[in-house]
Amino acid sequence: MRFSTSFLITLLSSLTIVILDKGSGLLILKLLADRPDLKGGLDLLSTFPFILMAVSNLGLATSLIYFVRRGEATVKEAGETTAMVALVWGGICVLGALLVLQVLAAFHPEVEVPAMSLVLPLFLATPFMLIVSYRNSIQLALGHIRAYNLIHLIPSLTYLPVFLLFYFLLTSEDAAHAVVFARFFPAVLTAGIIVWLVRREVPFLPKFHPKFFWKALSFGWRANLNSTLTYLNHRVDLFLVRLFYVPTGFAMIQAVLLLLFLGIPLGPGRSLEMRMIREEVAFYSLAVTLAELVWYFPDAMRDLLFTKVAGIKEEEARAFTPVVCRNMFWICALGGVVIYLIYDPLMGLWMGEAWGTLWRDKVSAALTFLLPGTLFFTIAKVLQADLTGRGFINVCLFLSGLVLVSMTLLDLFLIPRYGAAGASLGSSLAYGLAALATIFSYKKRTGVSLKALLIPERKDWEIYKGLLARFRRRA
Repeated sequence: MRFSTSFLITLLSSLTIVILDKGSGLLILKLLADRPDLKGGLDLLSTFPFILMAVSNLGLATSLIYFVRRGEATVKEAGETTAMVALVWGGICVLGALLVLQVLAAFHPEVEVPAMSLVLPLFLATPFMLIVSYRNSIQLALGHIRAYNLIHLIPSLTYLPVFLLFYFLLTSEDAAHAVVFARFFPAVLTAGIIVWLVRREVPFLPKFHPKFFWKALSFGWRANLNSTLTYLNHRVDLFLVRLFYVPTGFAMIQAVLLLLFLGIPLGPGRSLEMRMIREEVAFYSLAVTLAELVWYFPDAMRDLLFTKVAGIKEEEARAFTPVVCRNMFWICALGGVVIYLIYDPLMGLWMGEAWGTLWRDKVSAALTFLLPGTLFFTIAKVLQADLTGRGFINVCLFLSGLVLVSMTLLDLFLIPRYGAAGASLGSSLAYGLAALATIFSYKKRTGVSLKALLIPERKDWEIYKGLLARFRRRA
C-alpha cells in the first residue's frame, strides 16, 4: 500500500479517535464542571496505566517493526516472544508498582495514595496493553493498515459507554472508579481482538526465542527509554504542578522543600491548599488537551514514517522526510490558529456559567503560553521518527532527555508562583528548544536545508491533489 494511501486511512482513523476521545473528555468535563479539584485528581489517576505501560514496554514494539521490516527477524518469532514478555514482564511490573505504592503508603502516610480498588484495575490493564502494542506493531510491519487503525479505534469507541455505565451505576462522587473501569475493560477487549486478528501470523500460545529477544532488547531498551521520556515530557508537568504549586506564601522555598522531600505536604491548612492544587492540575490538563490537538496529525503519521524509513534507502528518506515535515508543520499551524480562535466560545457554550467563573482565565492563560511550543514540537516529532528509522536512536534519546531536564528546571522556577500558566510557559520553552536541537541534529546527519524542512514548495500541491483524488474514489 502506498504511503499516501496509508496516511489517508490513518488520518481518517485519527480524526475519528479525536472526535471520540475529546467528545468523551468534554462530556466528563461537563459532568464535573463544578468540581475542578475532582477533575484534576482524575486526570492524574488516568495517566497511571500509560506511565506503567511506557516503563514496561522495553521498546520491543519498535524493535519488532525495525527488524521485521529489515528482514532480520520473522513475524512468528517476534510475535511469540513479545507475547511472552507481555505476560511475564508485564505481570512483574504490575507487582512492582503495587509494592511501591504500599511502601509509600506505609512510610509516608501523609502523602495521598489512591485506594487499591482504583490502582489495581489500572495496573492490571498493563499486560493487556502490552499485548495490544506488540501485536498491532506486527500489523504495521506487515502493512495491514486498516486492521492496525481498527485496533486504535476500539478503546476510543468503548471508553465512553463503559464510563457512563459505571458512572450512573455508582454515584457521581465515585467517578474515579468509572474512569478506572473505562480504562481496564477496553484494554482487555482490544487485546482479545488483536490476538484473534493476527492468529494466522502468530500462534495463540507464547514462546520465548532468546536470540530475537536479546537482539531486540539491545535496540529496544533505548527506544523504550526514549518513548518513556517522550511520554513523561508530555505528562510529567501535570505531576509537577501537583508537586510544586504553592497557593500561599514562600512559594519558591516551599517548592524546593517539596522537591527535596519527595512531595511531602508541609505546614498547616494543607487540605484547602490541596484542593487548590488539584484545581490547578485540572486547568493545566484542559489547556494541554486543547494544545495537543495539533499533534494528532503528526502522531498519526509518525509510526508510518518510522516504518517507511526503516525499509528504504537513505537517499529516498532524505528526499521524502522534508516533504512530510514542512507540510505537517503548516497544517498543524493552521489547526493551532483555529483552536485558539474557537475554544473560548465553544467551551462557554458547553460548560455554561462554570466556564466563565472557574475555568476561563486559568485555562486561557495556560493555552496562550503552551500552544506555540506545542506547534514547533511537531517538527521534532517528524524528524525524530526519521532518525529512529535510520537507527539514530541515541540522538533521539538525548533530545528527549533535553526536553525533560529543561522542562523540570523551568517548572521549578515558574510553577510555584504561576501554577498552570507557569507549567505552560516552561513546557513551551522546552519544546521549542527540543525542536531547534532536533533540526540541528537532522541537518548534521543529512545535509537537508532548513528551507526544505519548513517552506512549502509548488510540487507539494500535487500531493494534495493525489490525496483528494484517492479520497473521492474511495468515497
